Amino acid sequence: MGDLPDFVDQEPVRSSGVRAGPEESTGDDLILLLPGEEAPEGLLWARRLVSEPFSAQEEELAGTISNQAASTLRRIRDAITIERRQIEALVEGMIEPVIMLDENLVLVSMNAAARRLLELGPKAPFDPFRLAPHTLARAFGRVAESRGEVVQEEISFEHPSPRVYDVRLSPVSDPTGRRIGTVALFQDITSRREVEQMKTEFVANVSHELRTPLTSIKESISLLLDGVAGEVTESQKECLCIAHEEVNRLVRLINDVLEISRIEATRLHLDRSLVSIRALAEEVLKTLRVRAERSQIHMTLEAPARLPRIYADPDRITQILLNLLDNALKFTPPGGSITLRLEDGTGCLSVRVSDTGRGIPAGELDRVFDKFHQVRSPRESGVGGTGLGLSIVKALVEMHGGTISAESSPGHGSEFVFTLAKVDEARSLRASIEGRIARARREEQGVGILRLSLTPKFESGNVSVLRRQVIEVIRRRIYKSGDKIFFRGNATFIILLDEVDPEGVGAVRDRLDRALRADLVQPLEGWTLQWGCAVYPEDGTTVTELLRGAGVLDETPEELEDRDVDAGT
Repeated sequence: MGDLPDFVDQEPVRSSGVRAGPEESTGDDLILLLPGEEAPEGLLWARRLVSEPFSAQEEELAGTISNQAASTLRRIRDAITIERRQIEALVEGMIEPVIMLDENLVLVSMNAAARRLLELGPKAPFDPFRLAPHTLARAFGRVAESRGEVVQEEISFEHPSPRVYDVRLSPVSDPTGRRIGTVALFQDITSRREVEQMKTEFVANVSHELRTPLTSIKESISLLLDGVAGEVTESQKECLCIAHEEVNRLVRLINDVLEISRIEATRLHLDRSLVSIRALAEEVLKTLRVRAERSQIHMTLEAPARLPRIYADPDRITQILLNLLDNALKFTPPGGSITLRLEDGTGCLSVRVSDTGRGIPAGELDRVFDKFHQVRSPRESGVGGTGLGLSIVKALVEMHGGTISAESSPGHGSEFVFTLAKVDEARSLRASIEGRIARARREEQGVGILRLSLTPKFESGNVSVLRRQVIEVIRRRIYKSGDKIFFRGNATFIILLDEVDPEGVGAVRDRLDRALRADLVQPLEGWTLQWGCAVYPEDGTTVTELLRGAGVLDETPEELEDRDVDAGT
């Protein structure tokens, strides 16, 4: 006989004769082709270990085995084919888009719904990293970088009609745990989001409608308590005080409901700036100190002498601190203590609010941030709260990119800990401008950048003293609340101005120029004043365009120092 087929990886066999037909005998080897309908299904090769030809009975038995093996292979292959076609039909018929990729994120299968959603023809190429919208491409990028985690994104599509999808990209592994692919499932949640939007708008509208009559009721009760409508007896005054307190409680509830509805509807925007967390903490403690003393509760602040500033909305951070401390006051008995501790950690600041109150039962600890969930205080069971304060706190912390958690030991007090990312002050200029541009877009206002560079004509004196003098002039002559100033070295000032147009920035520049030359005649001798300015949106709509327009594009983030105008020198 000739050599064995290539896929039989053996040495050539001895041949003592060849028989024609589907079976070939070589003395001590027997090769049988497994019969198929159009072509052989495979090959069965038998080798005798002793040099002795196969008998006729053995050849007949081998033929029977080969026929049965061929039949079994056909049945298995047909079953696999049927099952694969069923799966393909199920996936193709799904109304939700489905995409299947291999381990290299190469397309394996995509149903018709996915092609319609992505506007891809039946034979159009598929590149997961060049998809529109870009959020979907980023999701696939996260899958490529992940270690088997499920990636979930909420993605809006504008075509063929505006829809919102919850997209989950899940890894697929074989029985050994080796990753062999990824499946992307798209769930249409447009109706859910529309219902949530309707609910949020309804709650907001009802809350606004309730506010007006409540304000009138509150004012009327105050007038009665003040005796404007006539003398009030002690028993009447007691009833009116209860009514007044209940109206206040209802107003707080409505305010909290409005706040949480704005957060859920993503209508709450953060007005970020560089702030001192220590200064905010001190102000909050000062606000609550009288109440704490009245309740015989000792409040303390523990913080390092120097803390890096954070890029945050100061009003919202104040709201977070007030809610947490108010919560601690409510659950701390007379003679107890509350500690507000600020810690400088790696990459973030930690804020801890701890008390010596009764603590939170273990069964309720996981629910303290749920909406409308309340842990009742025995001594204030008649006062209560809205049950939304901690939900709002959690949402505000997460909007700032932080995390919050609660720890408690029943009978020994509770501790709430939240983190806020530290800001590299050298990079805060761009962040400040980005925030102001975002606010300007919402409120249709302008943002101005004014640059002042002091260039020495010859070897100068103490430039740090001159900088403090220039800042003092800025504070006295052009400062408005919210303005900010950045420095490059000691001799370049970059001032951010709100609510201005090109003429307004020019007027500020001229006023400051006159003030500097009038107030600092002697100190400015030997210095040349150079100006640059740019206004959003007239001179640019991006940070880079505005910096270029003001002549500070070469001011790289690493070279910039920043400071609030009213923070002193």
